Amino acid sequence: MALTALITRPDDDAEPLAAALIARGITAVREPLLAVKPVADAVVDLEGVQALLFTSANGVRAFANLSRRRDLPVFAVGDNTARTARATGFDNVESAAGAVDDLARLVARRLDPKRGALFHAAGSAVAGDLASLLSEKGFELRRVMLYSADQAAALTDDAKARLERGEIGLVLLFSPRTAETFVSLVHDAGDAALHGIEQATALCLSPAVEKAAQGLPWRSLLTAEKADLPSMLRLVDQAAEAARPAASSAATRDTASAADTPAPADIEAALKRMARRPPPARRFALVAALLILVVAVVASRPLWQPFLDRLTATSETVVPGSTGTASTATGSAVSTDTNLAAVKAEAAQLESDLALMQAAMERAATERQAQWERIGALEKQVGELTPKLEALVKAQAELQDKIGQQASAATGAAPALPDDIAALPGEVADLRAKLESLAATAAATPAPAPASSDSGADSAALANLQASLDQLSNENASLKSTLDQATQRLSALDQLQQENAALKATLDQTAQRLMALEARPDPAKGEARNAALLLATAQLKSAIAAGRPFNAELQAVDGLAAGDDGLADVLTKAHLTLGNFAPQGLPTASALLQQVPGLVDMALEASGGALAETSSGKGWLDRLLSGLSKLVKVRPSDGAATGDSNSDRLARAEGAAAAGDLAATNAALDGLTGPAADVVKSWRENAAARLAADSALDGLEQAALARVAAPPATGGG
Repeated sequence: MALTALITRPDDDAEPLAAALIARGITAVREPLLAVKPVADAVVDLEGVQALLFTSANGVRAFANLSRRRDLPVFAVGDNTARTARATGFDNVESAAGAVDDLARLVARRLDPKRGALFHAAGSAVAGDLASLLSEKGFELRRVMLYSADQAAALTDDAKARLERGEIGLVLLFSPRTAETFVSLVHDAGDAALHGIEQATALCLSPAVEKAAQGLPWRSLLTAEKADLPSMLRLVDQAAEAARPAASSAATRDTASAADTPAPADIEAALKRMARRPPPARRFALVAALLILVVAVVASRPLWQPFLDRLTATSETVVPGSTGTASTATGSAVSTDTNLAAVKAEAAQLESDLALMQAAMERAATERQAQWERIGALEKQVGELTPKLEALVKAQAELQDKIGQQASAATGAAPALPDDIAALPGEVADLRAKLESLAATAAATPAPAPASSDSGADSAALANLQASLDQLSNENASLKSTLDQATQRLSALDQLQQENAALKATLDQTAQRLMALEARPDPAKGEARNAALLLATAQLKSAIAAGRPFNAELQAVDGLAAGDDGLADVLTKAHLTLGNFAPQGLPTASALLQQVPGLVDMALEASGGALAETSSGKGWLDRLLSGLSKLVKVRPSDGAATGDSNSDRLARAEGAAAAGDLAATNAALDGLTGPAADVVKSWRENAAARLAADSALDGLEQAALARVAAPPATGGG
């Protein structure tokens, strides 16, 4: 049966996560525990604000619906929030890739409290105290509630039924509030749901979320390495691998192959055992200490060997036949054998764990290959759709050309009406006059007298009168036909007048556009200035990259950017960062990275070596180890050491320097204590200045590029 995962995020955030789970063959059940609603009467006041702070993707969406401002820099708590900000139109976006504390530290490094207030697009509930963290650093924070997140009153019937049947294998929790809500709703659902939760594993975004989820009898609780979506997906892969039934491979392999496949429970146990082991750096230090101990014992053998010989001789001669010494030797031998057996067992267990991990990695590689194949199929579909898109773009361009040609044709004089249509009103007036005359004549004609048999004259007069009436009737029919034709021509005339009015309106619009084009200033001068600014910025960046003084280059940029309000903020930031170093220049990043190995040696020597960090007594062996640690530099060789000791931090710094990452090297040295911190202080100041200069130069260069690439301003057409 396929693994089922319960997604507790709101619907807007659950969509990409559900797609990622489905791509992994996991059934995704959406159970939003928070209903996000925008605050309709929220006021967004950005007067005097220098940056926007977003602690959730919901805050980004709520702000985008209330304000059209996209020019302010954005600082997001995590990568998902940063991606949402970029998708809504923000260009200058930085991610803290962590929690609220990480966001506060990022803002303190990037911004100056004197430059203005910070706007926090918040919800009805906020995790962490961002306001206090920033106020301690002198910032003014405007926290405005742009949306509310209402908790669900109960689990849906579908989720409750799945829990009671034990179908839910994974529950993904992304915030402490969501975790607390889920714990409360499961308790309210009854004993059957509580019994079903024993089959589920909780996947938590952070330690704070894990703490809030402790109130349920989970099968296990796992926490992501980082508070972001990729780390949660890696946690999903790990949990799915551990939960996959061992019998799934037996249906497709023979008995021998199935016996070699590790069970998920074994993989999970191996992961837990490896997690309990000391980190690689600490194990290396312990092994080094043991080696030094062996060398010391061997080197001091002339001192203790005579004493041991005398002790052995005394034992053999003074107490002949005694079994105490033999028992002691036997006990020592048994102890040695026991320790050796324990070491062998540990080695065998480690080998078994490595085999289990290798098998898990092979399965992961197979799944990853399948994902790449799906990606290849999607890329093929994109390639097939590209020509169609190009054809649509071409058709759109042709349509725009036709519209332009019609607008050009409309600039001529309005067409004159044909002569026959222009004469229609007069003809209609004549016809109406004739019709009225005929009607008057018919009314004035006297009625015929009764016929007389003896009056032939009366019969002749009656015949004449009948002929006159027939002639009048024919003329009336002819006039009616002519009137109908005139009416039709008048309708055509009305239609022509309407078309003439439409053409006149088009002509007026075209005239306005021509006037706007004629009033538009010549952009050639502005484009030349923007190109010169971009060139001056490149020369400034080249001088700083080479470590040369850059007074002249900085002044050239100032002269070209003078009077441009759009560059004022970027230029001020560049001056604050670069001004003090213009006369003498800044050390290059490569020069700083080349200094790191020697700096690490001096820091280790100043702190007494890696062994000086372990506890020691006052015996002769401890004094011997302390002396050897000063003679031999022992430090971790693994650049990915995760400990918090000085040696671990120095190891991470050396690994980052070898990879050419100056920012990571400087961050790894953060937290050094004692003499080691004093050794690296000057280097860290230079590195921080170099990183700040690179950031300021990037902002200046992007602003110059934006001006070169921007279309010329129009006059409002």
